[in-house]
Amino acid sequence: MGQNNFLDKQLTFLRVQKAKEQSDIYWQHLLEDKLLHFPSKQIYLRAFKQEQVLEVWASDDVQFQLIKTYNFTATSGKLGPKQKEGDKQIPEGLLA
Repeated sequence: MGQNNFLDKQLTFLRVQKAKEQSDIYWQHLLEDKLLHFPSKQIYLRAFKQEQVLEVWASDDVQFQLIKTYNFTATSGKLGPKQKEGDKQIPEGLLA
């Protein structure tokens, strides 16, 4: 099932519709505060394992801006690189 098909199916549920609406409003305000469009053209997530922090960055053009920082609420695994899928480690690196 493609991404749009999954989203379309989920949006048939009223609870999901309301949650998406609230989420869209929340993220729209965060991005507009940084003078970015919603939805942003690019999103970059950066996780710091030892510091237990996740950063959300966004960009409309070339330069990314930090939008929001979240503290981890729970962790599993141990510090170190991801060895294989399912090892409960936070992945490192960039997706192209």
